[in-house]
Amino acid sequence: MVHTVGMGGSTLGHNRENPGSRWPVIDRRGLRLWSIVFLVRAAAFTALGVAAVLVPAVGDDRFRIALLLMVAATPYNLVLTADLRRHHRLHPSTVFLDVIGASIFHGWFDGVWTPALLVALASVALAAVGFDRRLALWVTAVGTASFSVAAAWRDTPSAIVGVLTFMIAAVMVVLTVGIVADSERQARLHFTGLVEGVDAVVWEIDLEALALTYVSPSVESLFGYPPEDLYVPGFFASCIHPDDLVGVLGDGQGTNVEDDRVQMEFRVIRPDGRVVWVRNFMRGPQAGLGSQRIIRGVLVDISGQKADEQLIAQYNDIVESMQVGLFVWQLTERDEAGSLRLLSGNPAAWALLGRSGESLVGSAFDEVFPELSGADIADRVAGVIRRGEPEVFDQVDYVNRDGERVAMFLRVFPLPNECAGFAFEDVTTQMQVEEALRHQAMHDNLTGLPNRALFNERLGWVLAEGSRRGTSVVLLLIDLDQFKEVNDTLGHLVGDELLRQIAQRLRLLLRESDTIARIGGDEFAVLLTTAADETASREVAAKIGAAFSEPFRINGVELRSSPSIGIAVFPDHGTDPEGLVQRADVAMYAAKRSGSGFAFYVADDDRRSMDRIKLLGEMHHAVDHDELVVYYQPKIALAGGDVVDIEALVRWRHPEQGLLRPSAFIELAELSGAIQALAREVIATGLHQYGLWSSLDLGVGLAVNLSIRNLYDPTLADYLADEFNRSGVDPREVVMEVAERDLMDDSGQVSAVLRRLTDLGMRLAIDDFGTGSFSLANLREFPVSELKIDRSFIGTMLSDQGSEMIVRSIIDLGHNLGFSVVAEGVESVAVLDRLIDLGCDHAQGFQICEPLLADELLEWFERRGGPRGWGLTRT
Repeated sequence: MVHTVGMGGSTLGHNRENPGSRWPVIDRRGLRLWSIVFLVRAAAFTALGVAAVLVPAVGDDRFRIALLLMVAATPYNLVLTADLRRHHRLHPSTVFLDVIGASIFHGWFDGVWTPALLVALASVALAAVGFDRRLALWVTAVGTASFSVAAAWRDTPSAIVGVLTFMIAAVMVVLTVGIVADSERQARLHFTGLVEGVDAVVWEIDLEALALTYVSPSVESLFGYPPEDLYVPGFFASCIHPDDLVGVLGDGQGTNVEDDRVQMEFRVIRPDGRVVWVRNFMRGPQAGLGSQRIIRGVLVDISGQKADEQLIAQYNDIVESMQVGLFVWQLTERDEAGSLRLLSGNPAAWALLGRSGESLVGSAFDEVFPELSGADIADRVAGVIRRGEPEVFDQVDYVNRDGERVAMFLRVFPLPNECAGFAFEDVTTQMQVEEALRHQAMHDNLTGLPNRALFNERLGWVLAEGSRRGTSVVLLLIDLDQFKEVNDTLGHLVGDELLRQIAQRLRLLLRESDTIARIGGDEFAVLLTTAADETASREVAAKIGAAFSEPFRINGVELRSSPSIGIAVFPDHGTDPEGLVQRADVAMYAAKRSGSGFAFYVADDDRRSMDRIKLLGEMHHAVDHDELVVYYQPKIALAGGDVVDIEALVRWRHPEQGLLRPSAFIELAELSGAIQALAREVIATGLHQYGLWSSLDLGVGLAVNLSIRNLYDPTLADYLADEFNRSGVDPREVVMEVAERDLMDDSGQVSAVLRRLTDLGMRLAIDDFGTGSFSLANLREFPVSELKIDRSFIGTMLSDQGSEMIVRSIIDLGHNLGFSVVAEGVESVAVLDRLIDLGCDHAQGFQICEPLLADELLEWFERRGGPRGWGLTRT
């Protein structure tokens, strides 16, 4: 290796133009040589002066000649040397002053003709070498003229021969030396232009002086430093990156420079702090001027190459460390896909294959992927190479050598030289995760059933299939009654477990071809696609209803919930998913209203359904804006005719539809969640009015209605206690009426609330009795004091023996259990007379009195002389 201390240099002569002069600037080496020339001239003139004194043959003027040489010629040359070093250029006046001075010297002294002519010739040669032939000819002309004047001054006719000799000799010097000098100058300028024109820095070092003798001007554009700075000893070393300094300088003494040709790379720090990577091409020691031993070299900026190398190294690191397998395939025969050969692969590729890379390089595609030999993968890879366009493959599945099913994702992109990059990734785990996420997104997390999104997708598909094949599809929408109360009362954990058990029961009773989904909080949907007719629909609906007959046991508590099922059939009831769901929803609400368990879609229900939806949205507004009013209906004792209770009945004074009865909106209040506020509004109004009546000493009780959703409210007892205190009403004077069907779904919470209310002193009446399947055991579970026979039996008892038998049985059952029995819906005297015969205790209905406002009820009392014994007239 060659290790150097510094770099630089110069060519002989002139190599740069001075902007302020037509004469070229002398470079560093030329400056040194020309300085030597002028110093030698000064020494020569000094030596001549000394010789003139010491040699008597010079004549009597030898002392004056010596003095003139010592005082004028020597300092003159020293001044020229100083000016040269200051301005780095020769001034043309120098050569003119030389010849004029020589002629003047000849004019003053005898016997110096020959030395003067020699000095003049030397000046002509200096002009030819230092400047050009044109100037040298001018110097010749000036010299001839000045010497001619000197000869005439001295009146020396023989000097004419010397002048002619000078002129001829000077011309010969111009023609010979000038031509050679011009050729050398042109060659120097040519090679200087070449050196300075390349995008590199050329340098030269003198090994003996350990000094930079030349550096090309391009060093400033490369390193940012002016060339003059580089000639300062040690400056360039200070610019080298500290980490590279030892490698560049070696032992610091310029040793180890004997190698003929050497390359090295290192970094240079620019003045602005940027780092430049350079490559230094050097050639070992060569002979220079005299005893010089020099080293020459070229610095090339390789920062861009280094950046590219770093980028390539980074890409290689990425390729080597990436988890995606990468192969490079080459198509050795352009028209034959079977000629694909494996050139290389990254570690991930070998790991994914589970085989050694060395054994596979050079193998054909089918040998690397024998599992894909039947596919067209190789043809498609060859197509990418031919077209020069990348291609992304669909997921490719294959069974690996271990018998495992693997999913791969492939990307192929063209590369030069008939090659292609083949990126493949094992996405088996990703596919499994995506499938799990899709399952999670399309299934209910709680029950594991398909959710609404998957149900809608399947519904659309089965309807399309049904339309194509001309087959029917049945949709059943299932809504759970009383689920909200269970959820609110017993908590979400119990509600969630109830939903899980319901889902499990539904799974067990449906066929594999059927689809069951949970599409809402307490809503399920069932799709029947085989044997999908009305008969099958009824059977499935009946099975679903039967599945709910057994209680659900959760945390030791038995819970009951009943379904309301709406059924719609494609294409009879709807031909698109949205329409069919809407029709099934209408049927479901019809089933809920009728209490029949399930119902098929009927077109007439659609209008009622739209009216119900509108009322549903207006329900909260009615409660908040005092659109609810309370009517009162008396209940009398059939023995004597005394009024025993007054029932508070709610009505909705609707701004558009007028006065609405409870049957039109109570169910909507339960669905909308407004039932709590509605019930409390009615109770508060009824208790307030009853408190006002207390001052009249009517001596009657007050009956209020409670919904099952009210009974699931754990704060109901506390609320009623506060209302009793506020109104001053004795709880023993109040009867709470609860429908039989609501008590049948008791979860334990209802009976607990009822006992708290009876503990306050309130009495319990079972309303609409006879419509359900309330057993004797059920009656004993609740603190019942009164049974109210459903109006459907009272209204038909005279025309239907079955209804009369039911009425008789209820009266006997109530009396045997110690309950009073009330007949509601009495609308004729004949019915009233028959109830008296059967021993019914109390009656209520339009035959006795229709529901009235509070003021109207007082008028009714006044017309009849008060609440006592207004008398019953039998027909």
